[in-house]
Amino acid sequence: MLEQAAAVVAGLPGPMNLWINASVHDLRQPGMVDEVLAELQVVGLPPHRLALEVTETALMTDEDACRSNIERLIKLGVGVAMDDFGAGFSSLDRLRRLPINALKISGSLLSGAPGQAMAADIFRVAASLGHSMDLMLVAEGVESREELELARAAGIHRVQGFALSPPVPASQIPEAIASAEAAANTGLQLRAAS
Repeated sequence: MLEQAAAVVAGLPGPMNLWINASVHDLRQPGMVDEVLAELQVVGLPPHRLALEVTETALMTDEDACRSNIERLIKLGVGVAMDDFGAGFSSLDRLRRLPINALKISGSLLSGAPGQAMAADIFRVAASLGHSMDLMLVAEGVESREELELARAAGIHRVQGFALSPPVPASQIPEAIASAEAAANTGLQLRAAS
C-alpha cells in the first residue's frame, strides 16, 4: 500500500505529502524503517514528504516495542503523528513520552464545537497542548465553515474533511487539492492536509 500511494504522490505536480496509517504491528518490526526507506527510494519520494499516522489506542498495546522505529523514522525526516487524539483513552503521559512530531486532533472534538462553548474550549485546549509541545497540528473531520474558522482560531496548521474535499481517485488529487486550498484560503489562511 505504501509503495502504491507513494508512487502516486511522487508523480503529482508540486510538493505533495503523503500521510498514511501505520499499525503497531508494522512499527514494531525490526526491519520496518529500512523497508519504508527502500520503498520511498524506489518511487522517488523523499522521506520528509511522508508521515505515518498511529492511533494512541494502538500504541497502548506495545509502545516500547515501537519507540526505536519511531525515533529512527523521525531522525530520517519522516513525520510520525498520533492519530485520533481525543477520541479514545487519551493519555497525556503517553503523549509526553512518545517521540512524535505531529498531532491529529479527532474530528469528534470538533464536531458541533462551534455552537457549544464547552466543546469549543476542549478543542482549543487540545490544540494549545499540541502548540506547547511544538507539534504540527491537524484537525480531522472538518465539515463546515464554522469548524474551519474554529480550527484557524486555534492555530491548527492543516485540516482534513468534507468541508474541503470528499475522498477522490488518484487521478483527481491535483484538482481536489487546488480546490480545497482555494476554499480554505478564502479568508481562512489554512491549507488542506496533503
